[in-house]
Amino acid sequence: MTQEDEPGALKRGASREEGGCEEGTVEERSREPAPEEHFHEGEEAPPRGVKGMAVVRWVLLAVMALAAVASVVSYVAPKLGWMETAQAAQFYCPMHPQITSDRPGECPICHMALEPIPEGRKQGRGATGASTTSTTSTHAHGAGQGETHGSGAHGSGAHGSDAHGSGAHAAAAATVTPPETGFWCPMHPEVRSETPGAICEKCGGMVLVPVPTREEREAAAREALRKPPQGTTEVTVALDRAQAIGVRTARVEKAGRGGTLRVTAAVEAPEQGRAEVNVRAEGFVEAIRVKQTGVRVKAGELLASVYSPEIFQAQQELLAMKAFGGLPSMSGAAGVAGVAGVPGMSGKPGTGDGHAAAVSPPLAAARKRLELLGLGAATVTRILEKGEPVRAVGVSSPISGYVVRKNVVLGSRVTPEAPLFEVVDLAQVYIIASVHPSQLAGVRVGDRATFTTPSLPGKRFEARVDLVYPDVDLATRSARVRFQVENAELALRPGQFGMAELHAGEGETLTVPRDAVVDTGRAVYVFVVKEGGRYVPRAVTLGPEVGERVVVTEGVTEGEEVVARATFLIDAESRLSASLSGEAPR
Repeated sequence: MTQEDEPGALKRGASREEGGCEEGTVEERSREPAPEEHFHEGEEAPPRGVKGMAVVRWVLLAVMALAAVASVVSYVAPKLGWMETAQAAQFYCPMHPQITSDRPGECPICHMALEPIPEGRKQGRGATGASTTSTTSTHAHGAGQGETHGSGAHGSGAHGSDAHGSGAHAAAAATVTPPETGFWCPMHPEVRSETPGAICEKCGGMVLVPVPTREEREAAAREALRKPPQGTTEVTVALDRAQAIGVRTARVEKAGRGGTLRVTAAVEAPEQGRAEVNVRAEGFVEAIRVKQTGVRVKAGELLASVYSPEIFQAQQELLAMKAFGGLPSMSGAAGVAGVAGVPGMSGKPGTGDGHAAAVSPPLAAARKRLELLGLGAATVTRILEKGEPVRAVGVSSPISGYVVRKNVVLGSRVTPEAPLFEVVDLAQVYIIASVHPSQLAGVRVGDRATFTTPSLPGKRFEARVDLVYPDVDLATRSARVRFQVENAELALRPGQFGMAELHAGEGETLTVPRDAVVDTGRAVYVFVVKEGGRYVPRAVTLGPEVGERVVVTEGVTEGEEVVARATFLIDAESRLSASLSGEAPR
């Protein structure tokens, strides 16, 4: 290295030494702790937009408060009458009088254009409620008071304006009988008045109308029945077209009340011909005379013999009473009745001996006890005559008939609760006919009835209907009609089946052909023929069928013509016309 190069080398070395010093300084600085931050004391400045949001919030609260106040005022003001002078109703809907408005428009219910309210109606709206109805309305606007309604029909008390809901209106309409004079609201029959032009406050100002008389109401009901059923309308069909589709007509005619009704029937044992044989004291069966069912017995015939300790003891008491002087003789007692069959006890009036025997009360009571236990008077007399009790007393049949049930065997213990035998008298039997409920209207007590059965060909049993049962059998869904026939020869036996013919009695009813009736399930009607090829649907009420015709109790009159053939085509034309004209149900 030359001397010239020494200064440059020195400079580079110095620069390296300086760089090393700088690096060491950075490392030392990184090891030193960071200086602490200094916070300014006092209130900080608000963020941006806070004042704007506060303004928006207060504006929203003010709008909501105004909306709430307006809603309350709009709801309360009409009820308290605050807006009647400011916004008086000028228009209303004739079909819905409760819909009113202060400006022209349309009804929201039927979309009919609102009409100007007549002057008389406006004056009526200002009338007081006390002059319009029997229900008085008193509006109290003082502090803490509401609207109060009081009437004898609805009670009294404070309640809201909507307390009279549709359910209350329906109940009132169903229970309130319209008066014969004055004015009333057809929608609210309890609202009445004697003042013409009065207003019903419940339905929004409907003018009260005169109360119809009873004759007018009955005529209106008949007229309502003559109106076309819902979904149909009157149609006009040209004569040539009616002939082309095969339309045939028939007159409404009178016919027999019910004709002949042929139904199934069965033989049953009569209820009044049944008898159960019981004992009146506990005992044991010692002998049985009738050992099987189906045997014919006569009234009084012995069926079995029963030993009863209670009856045996009662016989001994009777004999003891007799042995201890239970029959004192009384002189001069002619005409006093004695005990039949007891020696010396006849006591016949007018006899020459002038003596008669009377029964003492203890002996009479003992005899009566035996009779109540089932012993006959003749049996008690024989016991008194022989002077010894009978061990086994007989059980006899109370009626003549057939033994249909036997519940005892030899040695059985019997009690009063259990019947020993059942006897049925089949001299007369029941014929029970099964009639559909729809045909029951044509059957009456006293109608002639006939029964036939295949087991007795050519034989007919005739009688009169004596009972129409008031119930319907749940299993067969049919009503029962009963008549009794003589069965002295036992030709009919309970359980036999056959056919019954029920012949209606006297009387005539209006009838139409069966094919003339249209039954949709919701309505039953016929088409009445009018002049000019017009066919008018008319609702009818049907009765029983009479052969090929049906009884009509309401809806038509004698002599009218109805469609009897091609009824379906006329009905389809009527429904199509009703649909096109907007009269069909939605």
